[in-house]
Amino acid sequence: CMRGEQPLIFENDSSIREYLYIDDLVGALKTLLLSLLHPPGPYNIATGWVYNQRDIVLKVLKHFPSLSPKYVRAKLPPQIQEETMKMSRWNWNRADLFPRRL
Repeated sequence: CMRGEQPLIFENDSSIREYLYIDDLVGALKTLLLSLLHPPGPYNIATGWVYNQRDIVLKVLKHFPSLSPKYVRAKLPPQIQEETMKMSRWNWNRADLFPRRL
């Protein structure tokens, strides 16, 4: 958008993401670091608000009224396709996140 180019919206991408504003991240980290009430260990910092990529593109476009999105069919980027092929050569099988017994 900053270069005047149409942003892409992938029609077949139903994934959702959580976006975290940097000030929120810094605030959460400061709270953890300054508080002795929190035991040490890993923490997931999240807002709980999720968006799909279409929602994000449309929000950005509110600041660029002269632009409209271009709807395209998503393909795996060549780099991801290449990495997937490399892993298949190892005879490696990924873990099933949702085994049938659940």
